[in-house]
Amino acid sequence: MLPLVRPRAGGEALELADLALSRGDAFDAAAQYRAVLATGAQPYAPYVQIQLARAYLALGDGARAQALLREAASASGQEAWTALSRLGELRAAEVGAVVAADELRDLAGPSAEDLEAHLIDRGAPDEAARLLVVIAARTHSCGYVMQALAFGTRVVPSWFDGKCLATAPTAVVGAAAGAASHARVDGAAMVARNVRTDGVNAFLRRFGAAAATWDALAASVLAGDVAPEPWLALAEEYLATASLAVLEAHTEDAHFGASHALDVGLALLERAGRIDAAQLARVHVLIKQLDPSYRAAAVAKLLQFLRRSRGVR
Repeated sequence: MLPLVRPRAGGEALELADLALSRGDAFDAAAQYRAVLATGAQPYAPYVQIQLARAYLALGDGARAQALLREAASASGQEAWTALSRLGELRAAEVGAVVAADELRDLAGPSAEDLEAHLIDRGAPDEAARLLVVIAARTHSCGYVMQALAFGTRVVPSWFDGKCLATAPTAVVGAAAGAASHARVDGAAMVARNVRTDGVNAFLRRFGAAAATWDALAASVLAGDVAPEPWLALAEEYLATASLAVLEAHTEDAHFGASHALDVGLALLERAGRIDAAQLARVHVLIKQLDPSYRAAAVAKLLQFLRRSRGVR
């Protein structure tokens, strides 16, 4: 988020008010901001409203602060987003991210999805997970479910297995449903995430991007694109996210994603009925990097495929 820049048109009065706020004198700053607003409607009023809201928050007057932020959020430009995102944070702290996103949807307008993303990024892990599950239910997006899993959700939509784990291979391979189809995501087994450090956020951003790629590739497969290489690349990307994991459960999440992306890649290779030397070498590297709990099953699938396809071509 870009920092607010004091409008030059505010002159010395606004500069002095900002100075009072910066030195921690919220009472004096609030009085000065109110005086600036009382001079009439100015193009920089949203900036003053945001700063006055900051002063009120420092004074413990959250209700007046939120009222000012609502006014500023209805403006345009950077000030509107700054006000909306801060208002969202305040409401989420009071009523939860799901309710906050819903009640501010009309005010946010075209920025509603940006606000949801902001609340996910800034909120507590359990609140982020709840909001991700709600968005997943609205969009039927595998990516949102997998991000929610990374945040430790215990709620998995009933359609998750069929759409996100098994649909792509079954749609193109038929009887070869893919090993992913038997794997039920056990949300209770996911460790609750109680820390949000820069390292955790870096992992979650990259993991979320990989999950979104899964959505896009699944749609491509259903549209007739049965190339295995993008799925092998996705498995590699999931494994790359594991290097960013600072929590053991996040490492498990990354290997979970890699294993099932590799399952789809192998299913598509089996559908093609052939595998070349470069593809085989790539699969071998992926299998070696997988967590041992997934490695044996991947080796078994590869050997079964090689027997059926009569080797490498």
